[in-house]
Amino acid sequence: TVWEIKQKILVDLAIDRGCYIDQSQSLNIYMDQPNFGKLTSLHFYAWSK
Repeated sequence: TVWEIKQKILVDLAIDRGCYIDQSQSLNIYMDQPNFGKLTSLHFYAWSK
């Protein structure tokens, strides 16, 4: 399920397939206990890739 997969791995997979996508892709991020620090960290991780 979504809770068993680390969301950072999903971001990495989305980044890897990005060069094969013509238009855009959508990715939902699920966090058990989201907070500003976790969300910002993941956002900047994806942005830096």
